[in-house]
Amino acid sequence: MEDGDHILFSCPFAKGVWSWFVGWWDVCLVLPSSLDVLLGPAMGGLFMGALRRCWMAALAALLWSLWLCRNEAVFNGKIDLG
Repeated sequence: MEDGDHILFSCPFAKGVWSWFVGWWDVCLVLPSSLDVLLGPAMGGLFMGALRRCWMAALAALLWSLWLCRNEAVFNGKIDLG
């Protein structure tokens, strides 16, 4: 059974997306394993000010996109997540 952490962080498709995402932002961090880890205190000091707001918006967009992709794959069979 899949849970939210698996869909958003642990499945191979999600891991690939996270690897691309942190590379695009040019940050060095351990890929998150759960929402708690992603939003925990360690993430608080990564960026400051306007860049932090951009980072948080990008994270929200990434999580939402992963969720939508998974729904398309599971419920509509439109996307092959490998």
